[in-house]
Amino acid sequence: EITVEDVMNAPENPESDFVVVDHGNGDVELLGYEGTDEIVVIPEIWNGKKITTISSYVFGVSSIAKAVKIPDSVTLVNEFAFAANTNLEIVVFGSGVKEIGKASFQACENLREVVLNEGLEKISMISFVSCDSLKKLTIPESVKEIEPGVFPLEDGDFVLVGKTGSYAETYAKENGITFEAN
Repeated sequence: EITVEDVMNAPENPESDFVVVDHGNGDVELLGYEGTDEIVVIPEIWNGKKITTISSYVFGVSSIAKAVKIPDSVTLVNEFAFAANTNLEIVVFGSGVKEIGKASFQACENLREVVLNEGLEKISMISFVSCDSLKKLTIPESVKEIEPGVFPLEDGDFVLVGKTGSYAETYAKENGITFEAN
């Protein structure tokens, strides 16, 4: 079984494993993964330019990725980026992500662990819906907006973890979600 430690210690995948689009502003957007590794460590730099966005469906539906480490350079995980990837188990965010787009992880039924970054500000609607294996998620203090219907509440044993007095605690209480202080 893959662990967060395995993901943290995995080598960066080669640039040739990825398809990107160059926006001409010094940044590139990740459009696809063509490698064969189950643990994917996205490089921060591709051909001398920072990868700042993970596009829709990069690791979705038919992706073989079981674990993904997002680099510090990425600021946006676009809507549906990982949606319906039934292989996905672990995602580790780099320090730069500010926003998780709508339905980014929707229907990732085997997703069991997500490490979010301090600095994350917004989690968009239905981001983690139908992630039946995700039982607990720690929300950084930097998160100031969580849209409706974000979490897997089907079986009622989902727990949000965060600081006492944080937005995460308020959100949990207002939405009938169990909260655990860390």
